[in-house]
Amino acid sequence: IAVLGKCPGLVNAAFRHCRKITGDIGVFANCPGLQSAGFAFCQKIAGDIAVLGNLTKATEINMPRTDVSGDIAVLGKCPGLVNADLSHCRKITGDISVLGSLTEATEINMKLTGVTGDIKVFEHTKGLKEVNMG
Repeated sequence: IAVLGKCPGLVNAAFRHCRKITGDIGVFANCPGLQSAGFAFCQKIAGDIAVLGNLTKATEINMPRTDVSGDIAVLGKCPGLVNADLSHCRKITGDISVLGSLTEATEINMKLTGVTGDIKVFEHTKGLKEVNMG
């Protein structure tokens, strides 16, 4: 996915079940306008989710079953996030308290990650329709 780092105007990157696509999500540091990053089931996509802190316009992070890692605290820098799916990413850690700042969120899936915390945090996400922390 290194080539995507050469597209500073990139708004949407959507790949699904792409077993041959490889790379580090760090390339998105060069894509500040990225609103949607989707690499669902692309198992060879890796990197630290800290780069998501640069994506302040992000509305969707959809990376289940990838090899990404890092602390979900960075999601607090994406206030417009509507959908966050990092399920089955066992290297994802952190306290879910940051998810309370995602007041626009409708779907949050952190199933089979290393996140911890009290689900009381969701009392401020009135539009939440689906949450999976199992």
